[in-house]
Amino acid sequence: MQASWPAELKASLTGGGFQQSSYYNGWQVGGGASATWYPVAPLVDDGTPLAMQAYLQRLDRLSFDLGISGFGAKDDLSLYEHSGHSANLALSGLFYLHDLVLGGRFYYGRAYDFQHPAALSGLTADEQHTTQLINPELTLGLRLDTIQFQGSYRFKIYFDDGSVRPAQWGQLVALLEGSVEQAEFWKVSGYTVPHGGGVSGYLEAFSTPQLGIWFDAFFERGQLYLNSQLDYDRQGLEFGVGWWQSSSFELQFSVSLTAAARAVPNATTMLTGLGTLAIVTRAPQRHRAQVAPPSESVPADFPPRPVLPTKPAAPPQPALPAQPEPPQTTPSPRDELPPLTTPTQESETPPQQQPPDSSPPATPIPDPGASP
Repeated sequence: MQASWPAELKASLTGGGFQQSSYYNGWQVGGGASATWYPVAPLVDDGTPLAMQAYLQRLDRLSFDLGISGFGAKDDLSLYEHSGHSANLALSGLFYLHDLVLGGRFYYGRAYDFQHPAALSGLTADEQHTTQLINPELTLGLRLDTIQFQGSYRFKIYFDDGSVRPAQWGQLVALLEGSVEQAEFWKVSGYTVPHGGGVSGYLEAFSTPQLGIWFDAFFERGQLYLNSQLDYDRQGLEFGVGWWQSSSFELQFSVSLTAAARAVPNATTMLTGLGTLAIVTRAPQRHRAQVAPPSESVPADFPPRPVLPTKPAAPPQPALPAQPEPPQTTPSPRDELPPLTTPTQESETPPQQQPPDSSPPATPIPDPGASP
């Protein structure tokens, strides 16, 4: 029997802090939830690493993602305060047509930003702003064995306090991913952002089908934040581990460190450290039996065996004189043969992987659609 599931659910919690100097620091928290449905064929536990099964089986999928986050920062020297929160949702799909990959995504994000003035901050009154992003996306790719390449185009529409930001041409994303002997999964990507771009790399190795360890790194430059049109440099590292307690439940933990600074000389760097705890579950669990092929049977119209002609009856023989009967003896067990039987035949049945980036290294809120 093979276990199978039509859907996967994931929930995560993130928390940490950031610091730019000995007197300017803050905190950040967030959470997310996602659901993935495999409408054409279910996810099957085939013995390969559990986290790679959906990719290796080329499963068509539909996904829904929801995320929230918030942060707060304070300058102990000037008493300047900055806080904000954001929420986003996304609907996406990826489908295979032989070796052709087709996909699409719709993303909506909303961020609220509040700043409290201080003597040295340059603000004379409280400021609050709301930024919205609408981000439709189209994806086209090619799958060759375990290697997949896909390119995406994202068109972004920004609203600043209800006013539409001047339109830009959009964003391009190129992604190459694959597996090595069903024991490692990797991907590299390159993408554009306004006034720049970025690159990222990801590698996950599996010591057993239940245990995976991953490493992620990125570097990007340009307009990276949802509520700011300034250019920044940002780079980060992430290390994580995923353990499947069973074939339908995974526990993940990761830590990340990000550094960001204005793309100007002598800019002060903001360091952000975050920890994320996530659970993944597959549901509902079903079982699929592998039925052995039927044995060969003789067709009904198979020609019968020919009947041989019988010999003519022999003429009667004259009766012989009676002979004395031999003494009765008991046969030995060795002389007795067991009755012929036909053995009964028993039937055999053989047993039977982008959440938006929500880690603001500085007080601006990151643009969740900046990185792939």
